Amino acid sequence: MLQSKFGLSDVISQKKRVFKKFFALDEYRFKIPLYKGGMSNEFTREVFERGKAIAAILYDPKQDELLFIEQFRAGAYAAGVSPWLLEIIAGMIDHEGESPEDVVRRETIEECGCTPKRIMHILDYMPTPGGCSEEIALYCAEIDVNERKEVAGLDTENEDIKVIAIKREEALKLLGTEKLNNSAILIAMQWFALNQDKIINIWKD
Repeated sequence: MLQSKFGLSDVISQKKRVFKKFFALDEYRFKIPLYKGGMSNEFTREVFERGKAIAAILYDPKQDELLFIEQFRAGAYAAGVSPWLLEIIAGMIDHEGESPEDVVRRETIEECGCTPKRIMHILDYMPTPGGCSEEIALYCAEIDVNERKEVAGLDTENEDIKVIAIKREEALKLLGTEKLNNSAILIAMQWFALNQDKIINIWKD
């Protein structure tokens, strides 16, 4: 497995928080080791502080359906694309002592109305490491689509979430189309396409 010889201890940095509201922005001043030897000049980078989050693809093995959500996204609006995105459920790990699996359960209930049964960890990844600290723990969770709400979300967070059930074969046809245009749903769906037989076999009872 490829791995750099450099690590956190090789980086010299100073950090200053320059903005804090719903999100935070930190300014870092870096000196880093160079592949050719020696250290770099000092340079500045701003980092959008997001912390740790979860995302989960939801599957009902009895109905053979995947459960998705659709909601308004300000970032997509700012980018000039349709701001109502087809997504998988996601949420921040923002409570002391809360595990990623706890957040999968909480967010599935809040965003879909379903209570997860079995939960499988897929992988952890960083969606935009060039300028954002966010780490996402990705999961696959078993649900009963009959528990779903038509519209879900928390009024206190101004959430207006449409819940959408799609047959597995039809959902997989969305891969490679413009309907899947955000990293969490793309990575989860590609993983599910590769591992669907295993999931169906494990969760068939």
